[in-house]
Amino acid sequence: MFQVTINEKGGQGRQESFDKAEITIGRVQGNDIILPKGNISKRHSRIVLKDGKFIIVDLKSTNGTYVNGKKITAPQVVKSSDKIYIGDFTLQLAGQNGASAEAREVSLRARSPVKNDEIDLFGGDAPMGLDDAAPAADPEPAAPALIDDNFDQEFDAPPAEPQSGLPRLSKPAPLEPEPEENPRDHELEAIIEPEPEPKPSGLPRAQMAPARSGASRVRPIPARAKAEADGEPAAGVLIPDAPADLAPAEPPLGVPTLRPNDADEGAPVELAPAPAVVPAAPVPAVVAGASELLPRADALNDLHLEVAESLSLRGRMLAELPGLETHAVNEARSAADRMVAAGLLSQAEDLQILAEEVAARATGIEPLLDLLEDQQVVEIAINHDRQVLADRDGRLEPVDRRLASEAQVVQLIQTLAVLAGAEPDQGLIDGRLRDGTRVVAALPPLSFRGPTVSLRKTTRDFFTLDKLLEYNTISPEMMTFLDHCVRCRTNLLLSVGPGVNATATLNALLAQMPTDDRVVTIERGVELHVLPPRNLVTLEPQGGIPLSSLLAHAVSLQADRAVLGDVSGLDLTAALRTIEGPLQGSVLVYPASSPAEVIEKMAAAVSEDEGLSIDAARALVVRSIPVVLHEARFLDNSRRITVVSEVLIEDGEIRLEDIFTFKAEGVDENLIVTGTFHATGYTPKFLQNLVDRGEAQVDMDIFKV
Repeated sequence: MFQVTINEKGGQGRQESFDKAEITIGRVQGNDIILPKGNISKRHSRIVLKDGKFIIVDLKSTNGTYVNGKKITAPQVVKSSDKIYIGDFTLQLAGQNGASAEAREVSLRARSPVKNDEIDLFGGDAPMGLDDAAPAADPEPAAPALIDDNFDQEFDAPPAEPQSGLPRLSKPAPLEPEPEENPRDHELEAIIEPEPEPKPSGLPRAQMAPARSGASRVRPIPARAKAEADGEPAAGVLIPDAPADLAPAEPPLGVPTLRPNDADEGAPVELAPAPAVVPAAPVPAVVAGASELLPRADALNDLHLEVAESLSLRGRMLAELPGLETHAVNEARSAADRMVAAGLLSQAEDLQILAEEVAARATGIEPLLDLLEDQQVVEIAINHDRQVLADRDGRLEPVDRRLASEAQVVQLIQTLAVLAGAEPDQGLIDGRLRDGTRVVAALPPLSFRGPTVSLRKTTRDFFTLDKLLEYNTISPEMMTFLDHCVRCRTNLLLSVGPGVNATATLNALLAQMPTDDRVVTIERGVELHVLPPRNLVTLEPQGGIPLSSLLAHAVSLQADRAVLGDVSGLDLTAALRTIEGPLQGSVLVYPASSPAEVIEKMAAAVSEDEGLSIDAARALVVRSIPVVLHEARFLDNSRRITVVSEVLIEDGEIRLEDIFTFKAEGVDENLIVTGTFHATGYTPKFLQNLVDRGEAQVDMDIFKV
């Protein structure tokens, strides 16, 4: 049993326990540890518990596996103090309840007297010959480092049987002197932590065994029983297999020597010093960081991103994409050729087919192109059954098409994901296209019934107060009053009920502002649409940047006003104080079912955030927002401003005086909601004060009943 502690950058840590000798780490289901981030490969790494030691192996991941900040290029032993870095995650290992059963078994074998049987850390059990002619040299300790690159083959494959008829001992042949630096020295490092300051054993030196077929491997060889009668068990050395006629009489530099130890963790490894010139077989070194073939899925993703970058697809209109398919094929083919030259793609791969597949992913939006270009369609969706739906009149309804396969839906989502700035295989996607269209999609296995996607387009119409009057959203008297509020730089709060996004009303109020005013819009979705010329700056909260920082930026721009989308859950206090001061004449939106509810909700939020008393919070809300409009949605999907109220405060109590109201009276033969707007007869005090001071000219007859 052992534990893995997992910490995510900027997130909370967790622990997972395992009672087996091998676990895998990756992004998708099926791994023992799932790290659901785009910079994690589907199968990224594995951890093996072998002879009481933890060994981390990178599974040819795209972004690599790091131990203590250094990228590993071969299996490596890790200790509990080591930190494993995989994408945005840090992992640390720890045993539970002492050593594992496997580690204790290895420890018992290490305590037993060793005869002619081989101690094989990689599972081999064939006896190997020894030469007791020379005494063992004093060992030197070495830190754990990379294991031989053939670890995976040795760990998974059964031990090779010795060839019949071949002797296990071979007479050493004359060897050429070793060059000044043996490239193999950097590969043969200990995989078990050494014991500090070992005692010299005085044991006979082991001889290199004859070679067996297959890749070279690191193996510990026990020495024969000691001639001394001190009762200590014999020690062995870790040496690589080599051809028999090149067997050296002494171990090469850095060769670990196995010594017994009574500790429960098993026998540690020590390094024996080498002579000044060590004869060794000329073994070619493994080049660290050598290129490895990418899986085809990863190659497709990389090529897709490169084509999108080279053709600047994210900055183009969607209607342009189909016409860029030929260019995309050429760019993908050139990029694939470079990957072949770098050793990342196989030369046997059909690069033309690969390039065409990449181009289809980069530009393939034909199934939805007509709906994306249809100005009447405000939203498009594809459900898990591959049915396409469109919203033209406030309701998503099926259209006469269904995508042919789940793979086609996935390809379409990958195209839109890259255009929205996300990774093509990202499980959950929430991004925005350059034209403002919002893309929300989910891929399997997160969307287990099948891939789904929704595209919410920005408003194409240029709404004005006149257009709201035409749609019967407001009355003529309301329109005149709102025009006075905007021109007199009066802050407005738009309270919206369920199902209302208030885009049209916000757009109309923005259009009413003087064109020489610099206006900053801050909204979660880029929904507002105005005609030039307009001194307009558009911002969207993203990446953990608080609303207060965006408002400070607006003030730094010397903006005259701000239009704030839904500010619920954001830094409401900063918004109120900013529009109370430098950004007077602003408009903001908050969800609620009535003007009274919206004021109380905002006061409660300010009180909780700032630690103010409820009376102080109410006073701040009233000072900042003198007028509240409430917009509601009716059963026929029509939207109306049902209440316009002035907000007052007296003796710490908030009082709302209704100025205009709408009263529904029923539905006509076409199921259209009917009703009338009314003035209540109340004259707003803030406007009367402006008139009395000569700062505004207002026809007060609009307030008469």
